[in-house]
Formats: sequence, structure tokens, C-alpha cells
Amino acid sequence: MRHFRQLAIALWALAGAAVVPVNNASAQGPTTGAISGIVTDSSGAGLEGATITAVNQATGYRQSTQTRRGGNYTLQALETGTYNVSARLIGYRPESRNDLVVRVTQNVRANFQLSRQAVQLNELVTTASRGVADFNPSRQGAQSRVSDSLVRRLPNLTRNITDLIQT
Repeated sequence: MRHFRQLAIALWALAGAAVVPVNNASAQGPTTGAISGIVTDSSGAGLEGATITAVNQATGYRQSTQTRRGGNYTLQALETGTYNVSARLIGYRPESRNDLVVRVTQNVRANFQLSRQAVQLNELVTTASRGVADFNPSRQGAQSRVSDSLVRRLPNLTRNITDLIQT
């Protein structure tokens, strides 16, 4: 009996140890990096509102951001890998930096100097034709149109519209 009790206590202790969660998060550190920089024009003034896009070459993952006042930007929480980064702003020629390697906890610096580019916008004409007017300003609530042929094809016993309304 004594051995049985010791065995039972040992099994309960072992089962309790298996249920206790192990916190591995404290042993793990950051697993991402970042790309940051500044976007300027040819005179060196920072460009606000430029779109910065980073694309991971291996996975195709794409992350974008906009430059802040002064042209500064930061793309955070990027998985490690090799990235192509581009900067775009209307009125300026786009610029790219390829093969930027992001390592764990590393902040890769990528500055861009965009030169002015004449942009000509094409005229866009939109035309629409007036269709059948389904709008009735005096009608309220939801509406559905059910044809008699649809009612005849429905799988109910009486083929009666009131059977549909009741369900």
C-alpha cells in the first residue's frame, strides 16, 4: 500500500509538471529589423508625403509608409532578408535601392534624393447611361421581386407564395 501511495504521488507530481506552462518568451529577443532614412529633393529640402515601399525579395512581402515632415521615414518590424526599397512622389522621378540586407535588430539606412520630373496628366472622361430607375422615393424597407416561375420551381409542397413568406 505504501508503494502504491508513493507511486500515485509521483504520477500526480509528474502530471502537474506537464501542465505548468513554460514561458519561452523571456528567452526570445527581437526577430526583426528596420529600414529608415530621409527623402530630399535636389536642393536638399526634405519631401513630405513621399511613398516608401520595401519588398522582400524572397517572400514578396510588401510594406509601405509615407515620409513625415522633413522627409524622414521608418519601416519597422521587417523580417530579416534582402529588400528592394523605392521612393515615389508625384512630380518627382522615382528612385530605388536594391539588395538592402536587413538583419535582426539592425536599422538599415537608405536615403533618397528625388529629382523633379515633368508630369502631364491625361484627361479622364467618365460617361454613364441612365438605366432602369429602381429608386422609388416613397417606398421604405427592403424589397425583393419573386417571379411566378421562380415560385413554381421552388421545392415546396403547395407552390404557394404564402408558404415562402411564413418561413
